[in-house]
This record gives sequence, C-alpha cells and structure tokens, in this order.
Amino acid sequence: MSSLMPSEDAAAIKSSFDELSKVLNPSAEVAATGAVGNSHEIPTAFGNSLYEWVTLEDFKLPENALMASKDAYVGRGLLDGSLKLGKFHAKDQKLFVSHLGEEKEILENIEVLCVDKDAKVKWVDCEDGKVPTGAIVGTIVDGKTEFVGRGEASDEISPGRIVPDDNCMYIPYGGRDEVLSKCQALVIENEKPLYEWVPVDYRKEQWTPDLLERNRVRSGQNIYVTRTELHGIKRLAKYDIMWNHLFIAHCGKEEEIGHKMQPWDVLIANPGAIVEWHNCENGKVPKRAVLGSIVDGKMEFVGRVYGTPEHTEDRPGQIVPSDGCMYAPFAGKSQKFTEYQALVIR
Repeated sequence: MSSLMPSEDAAAIKSSFDELSKVLNPSAEVAATGAVGNSHEIPTAFGNSLYEWVTLEDFKLPENALMASKDAYVGRGLLDGSLKLGKFHAKDQKLFVSHLGEEKEILENIEVLCVDKDAKVKWVDCEDGKVPTGAIVGTIVDGKTEFVGRGEASDEISPGRIVPDDNCMYIPYGGRDEVLSKCQALVIENEKPLYEWVPVDYRKEQWTPDLLERNRVRSGQNIYVTRTELHGIKRLAKYDIMWNHLFIAHCGKEEEIGHKMQPWDVLIANPGAIVEWHNCENGKVPKRAVLGSIVDGKMEFVGRVYGTPEHTEDRPGQIVPSDGCMYAPFAGKSQKFTEYQALVIR
C-alpha cells in the first residue's frame, strides 16, 4: 500500500482491513480442530476479551502490546490483499512479514496483539506445524489457518506464523522467509473465565455426577448444553437426561450418541455469571454470544428454539451466521429455524 494511491483505493483497502479484523477478533476467530472453546475464547469475569488486535496510531504502542522477543512485538498487516502475521519493530516503525520466500516490509495499517491483564501468556514448544490446544489464530491466507508463533534464526528469536497445513513455521529474518520445523506457539489462558466447558467421561472413575448439579446451562427442562466429537470434529449437542443420550444436528439428520460411549463437555456458568437467552433471527447473534464449535470453517454459536405452538418444548442447537439460521436436532432430523434465542453469558 502506498500513501500516494488514490483516496478511493486507500479507503477500499482500509475497509477490507477492518472487515478482516472483525472476522479474526477473539470472539470470531476461525481455529483449527482442537483449538475450539478454549479459555482464550471465553470472556473474563469482568467481560473483557483476553486479547485483541489494536491498530497502531502514529506508531504509538499500547502499553499491553505483546512482546515476543527482546525487540519485536506480535503484529499483522495487509500485503497483496491478505492479512499477514509478522514482527513489529517499534524502533524501525515497520512490520516485517514473510512472504513468498522473502522478508517484506509493511508501513501502514498495522495491528499489534494486545493482552488483557487477566490473561496468562505461554509460549509452548512444538514442531512440524503441530500446534497445542489453545494456540492463537492470527490470520487465514488462501484457506490456511496461521497461528501466532516464534522461532530462532541466527541465535535470535523472532515472531512469525505457524502453518499446520505446511507442517512448519515461517519467520521473516535477514531479508528471507526462514522455514522452521521447531518453534513455539502462543497460548493464552483465561484465569478468570465467565464459563467453562467441563469434560465428562463416564468411563473414568474420577467422573462425579455432581458436575451436572453445578451451574450447568440448561436450554429447557432436563436438557443441557453440551458438545462432543462427531467424525473427528467437536460439535454442539444437547444432552437429554430422560434419554441419557447426546443429540447432534448434522447433515439434515439427528445423530444420537450414548452418554457413556465417548467423552463429552457440559457448559458450566461460573458463580456470579448471568445467563441470558436473547431473541434473534436470520443467523444473527448478539455481543458475547457463546461460541460452541467451528465446523468446516463455519462458526457455530449456542442457541435454542423456544416453545411455539408447533414446537412446545425448548431445545438447543447451533446458530450458524454464515447460513443465516439455526439448526436443532429433533425427531430424527436436523431442523432449520430462522427465529431462535442465542445464549449470552455475562
């Protein structure tokens, strides 16, 4: 991007940048399997996001900007129409990113990663592009999810991007796009979450039924908000105490899984949290809607269909904004609704 470009072009690029920022903020990030529903996606007890991408103004760093090495901060910016992860040097006032084998400079519309005081930051060793649970997504380029990481080149640590699809990490260094097999992935944990997805496994002796008697989130009488794996992907489900089964809306059908067949998670609101159901329609969700799963790149938020003359019982399901509707498992089918309630915990 250039300061000499026509104002309408600059405005269009800025608009695209803003839209990408919305898509990739913590409440709406697209994470790889295994990174969904971790503590970094859950607001703190004070309702704050654990981290956010903040646009630099006059190259002035926010006080909570995350430093990844002695002289580099985690940053990202637009290059060739895509949002690129890299390192921001405050001294040089430049963002350096790895791109097509080279180290490129970005001078405008730069964002830096800022972390809330209630966040616990860890750099976890990994290799061959395998990221740990809780790894932070920084961007998506050409359909590939890229996670925030850092690695070593010429005895110096530099932040960059871990690309699981490529089985490696890339860092911008010395004019080159360095490729690393060993690196560290950024993990941000929440020490004061508003709610949790608590693991349940009846096959293990440590399971205690009183978990369901804590502040579990109901969507109706004897119906709890849960999730479990189906075809290798964690998906939203309803747990029906009367049937002792979990039910999932999937590909037009209601999939049924016995509660003792495999592990599952139950949604627990922590003490002091306020649980609300907000009326919504056409795929829309309110601020602080609870993200439950990400399937085929689509975010799925916790929702329910409230009682109507045609459907007298409440039942949970997944709101899929990109589909403009909610799906609920019932009577052997995945039923589609354009009017529903979205779960908000605050």
